Amino acid sequence: MIWTAEKREFEFLIETLKDNFPGLCKEIRSLIQTEDPNVIMLYSRRSLELIVTHLCETELQRPRKTEPLKGIMDKLNSEEKVPSNIVASMHGVNTLSTYGTHPKDFEPEQVKPVLNNLSIVIKWYLKYCNAEEKSMPVEVNSKTESSRSTDPGLLPPEKSIAVLPFKNDSNDDENTYFINGILEEILTNLQSIRELRVLSRTSVEQYRNQTKPIPEIARELGVNYIVEGSAQKYGNHIRLRVQLIMAAKERHLWAKSYQEEIKEVKDIFFIQSQIAEAIAGELNAAITPQEKKHIEKVPTDVMEAYDAYILGRHNWRKFTPGDLEIALEYFNTAVEKDNNFALAWIGIHDVWFGFLQLGFTPPSEKDPFGKYMQSLAKAQELDSSLAEVHYSMANMVGMVHWDWQACEREYMKALEIRPNFSDVYAALANLYVTLGRSDESVKYVKIALQLDPYNIFNRVIFGCNQMHNRQPEDAIKILESVLKTDNNNFLCRNALPICYHATGRCRDSLNGWRLLVTEFYNHSQLDLDSIFDDDDSPEGYSRILNRLADDIFANQETVRFDVFNIAIIYACAGNKDKTIEMLQKAYEKHNPNVPFLVNPVFDIIIDEPDYIDLRNKVNLPINK
Repeated sequence: MIWTAEKREFEFLIETLKDNFPGLCKEIRSLIQTEDPNVIMLYSRRSLELIVTHLCETELQRPRKTEPLKGIMDKLNSEEKVPSNIVASMHGVNTLSTYGTHPKDFEPEQVKPVLNNLSIVIKWYLKYCNAEEKSMPVEVNSKTESSRSTDPGLLPPEKSIAVLPFKNDSNDDENTYFINGILEEILTNLQSIRELRVLSRTSVEQYRNQTKPIPEIARELGVNYIVEGSAQKYGNHIRLRVQLIMAAKERHLWAKSYQEEIKEVKDIFFIQSQIAEAIAGELNAAITPQEKKHIEKVPTDVMEAYDAYILGRHNWRKFTPGDLEIALEYFNTAVEKDNNFALAWIGIHDVWFGFLQLGFTPPSEKDPFGKYMQSLAKAQELDSSLAEVHYSMANMVGMVHWDWQACEREYMKALEIRPNFSDVYAALANLYVTLGRSDESVKYVKIALQLDPYNIFNRVIFGCNQMHNRQPEDAIKILESVLKTDNNNFLCRNALPICYHATGRCRDSLNGWRLLVTEFYNHSQLDLDSIFDDDDSPEGYSRILNRLADDIFANQETVRFDVFNIAIIYACAGNKDKTIEMLQKAYEKHNPNVPFLVNPVFDIIIDEPDYIDLRNKVNLPINK
């Protein structure tokens, strides 16, 4: 290629950078490993961005936040913090590389001056950092920060977006699920673009039918841009209007209307990919060839299959036993209509994983693990490039096979494909808490909350992680705050009795267990009045919990209470033998909750050989 000599120069620079500048080194390595001029421009700009952001902090004594690079460079020049000739080279990189967001908007020969200017800037920057022992940029500390490629917390915040629920202009409210499906696909496409920070749907759902001003919504969500739209479906026709708004000034940057007859399902996906690419273009967010491939993918050619799939997702999100069963029916319909629809197979897998983890497996089902494994295997066979496949694979190898290294690898693969996938960050937080890596656990759940701040599930995960990190009072505050907006949250109700137990609030713990059994399980076979009839003494507390666990276990097939949770009740009662017996049963069944052997409630058996043996079998460290 015509820029071969320039790229060879960077090969020498990498040797100088790699020890103290792994973040910058990573961007340059990506630059020299491609021949695509658009991608070279992308990584040139990312390299410049790391340098200028660091200079803003060290020389201008302020965080960059949303400030454009050009403004920072001009300030560095006017205050004589950086030599004028170096600033000129910085501007050369910034000005030309922004054209890389659209293929063929520049001549290939223009790549050469960008690389030359970037080389000049980097060589000066190396001298700058070495002179007078200048501090290294924070991003190079590999022990405390993960790489830019999988951490949206390090992405430029000025490219942060919230997509508000689309207004249904149809006369038929039943079309809402279809319009939500369009919204979901646009979100997924935007979340695949590494240079954007895109909030997940659960955090914006609260603004459905609200009339708050756009700037106020943006402030509450912590974003700079808002996408809003409306849609109408009538027969096979759809009308869709979407607009991108700069929130602070409430200025419309882009808008487009679509009025189409949907002859084939690919017509819908074409519109959705067009919208995502247009929004990225308006924000000068480069789309790599791989990202473009994911955005423009057509997952099914069968309209009936797609329709059933989005109905399945609509019900799956409610996450109650009844709604999960309804979702399963729709996902099964989707694969009946199109057996090669990988996302629908993932939907089936997700339902079975939910059943298994929550202990809600339908009593008529004799082989839930078979359904769980088979559906994932089918999805992987059909399309292993889906982020959802790698996410589900990570859940399986971690929760079921206890291969934690493979689990982490699969989560990271999912983030390579979809960098804004908040569920993966929450799952990583869970993984790290089970492995005793509490700092990383807190970090990743905070990233999940940054991408999805109003997601109830992520907030509950944060509370549960605080519990596992032996901070039960903090956990109680988080979980009780969740109940103010979601009083019937199962995960919350499941965790609170344990937290109350850890803080000595025995009466609250007992009330919590009774409420959990009453609200979420078939308790008709249990005589709860007799079980909970005792005094408030420590002995009475223990007797009540032992009776509760005994009766639930005796009626387990009817009550459908998870055996791992029975072990927790016995642990709260101080019954070591029964706790170990239940945990062994959970292990034998490959119960997906077994990784939570790390729960501090099991400290009463931490020195027991059988417990240590269980932890060793599932490759979990013991940190006393």
